[in-house]
Amino acid sequence: FDDAAAYADQATAASRIARQAYGPNIHLGRLQSHLGRPRTTAAAHRSTTKDRVLLLSSNGVGLGHLTRLLAVARRLPDNLEPVFATMSQAIDVVAQQGFLAEYIPYRPYPGRTARDWNGWLAEQLDQLIDHYGARAIVFDGSNPYPGLINAVGPRADCRLIWLRRGMWRENQRNHHLISRHRHFDLIIEPEELAKSYDRGITTQHRDHTVDVAPIRLLDDEELLDREQAAAAIGIDPAHPAALVHLGSGANRDIVTMTDAIINAARDHDHLQVVIAEWLMAPQRLDLWPEAKRVRGFPISRFYRAFDFSIGAAGYNSFNEVISLGLPTIFISNENPIMDDQSARAEFAANQGAALSLGEAELAEIPRYLEVIMNPTVREHLSVNCARIAGPNGAGQAAQAIARQA
Repeated sequence: FDDAAAYADQATAASRIARQAYGPNIHLGRLQSHLGRPRTTAAAHRSTTKDRVLLLSSNGVGLGHLTRLLAVARRLPDNLEPVFATMSQAIDVVAQQGFLAEYIPYRPYPGRTARDWNGWLAEQLDQLIDHYGARAIVFDGSNPYPGLINAVGPRADCRLIWLRRGMWRENQRNHHLISRHRHFDLIIEPEELAKSYDRGITTQHRDHTVDVAPIRLLDDEELLDREQAAAAIGIDPAHPAALVHLGSGANRDIVTMTDAIINAARDHDHLQVVIAEWLMAPQRLDLWPEAKRVRGFPISRFYRAFDFSIGAAGYNSFNEVISLGLPTIFISNENPIMDDQSARAEFAANQGAALSLGEAELAEIPRYLEVIMNPTVREHLSVNCARIAGPNGAGQAAQAIARQA
């Protein structure tokens, strides 16, 4: 400490030793021993014959945003390759469907401020656009993040597209979100079967949108038949079966609801109850040994194994059970952050296409179950489902995206 020159020499030597023993090259060598040699260029990732489009899904409480983008991705023209950038914890389903996916952690997970996270998001998306040569970003979510807009807005080589479903709650204060439509080159709004009951703010901004038929992942011919679906689940196709699909349980008590359903089902001989477990559910629904569980994606491929279902009225589930003619008792998710599921369920009930039950009306489940166990009632519901069902608009959305990209 007394000799400044000697101190500087010692500090320089210490820094050199630290770099040699613990520096970045040591760390990279350790990674290389585990992972193998890195690719020298991005060429292995890049297609020489196809343009690419980046599909960005927000972090919902379920799989709705991701499922709609998957429905579109499966129907993009051959000259346009989809790459996913998703905030969903269910990223594995993208790979299972055969698509390349990048994971983007949503803001609460790294614990950052909104400002910091949006700044990072802009940098991340900017790099992904360059790396994949993306001609467009298609965003499915209700909150067009500033980071997304800041990443794409200044670029002339990439379009920005919003796949925006309707049925926003009337009392939600979303004017600042809807106003961001001006930053988008294209807004696609998949139609709601219950559009006449839509009172949300998107109904005031339809002059900016391209409307397509309701989007769903699977077409009719992709579903397993009753025997195949029953065999895959492990139930008897000769006996009645009910699917319970109440959502992920991230923001409502589906355990109490499921328990009420199972208790009521015990009064019906030979009724087989199958509980759908969401891939990103916070808990396993294994409390009822007499009930089968089905886990995987998409659950809709098993629909023909069931005589009826009891489920939430989210966009995808509602559209699927109505369009595919599965009689259903809806127990809508009434959490205020959700879309207007109660309006969808009310519409279906008034059309004679479903039964609707409030979250506070679980004591009525035995009576509702008694009604839907009647084959004549189920036939009536199925006929009315067919009457209000629409075609699958995923192909229309894919063509609109392709034209823009």
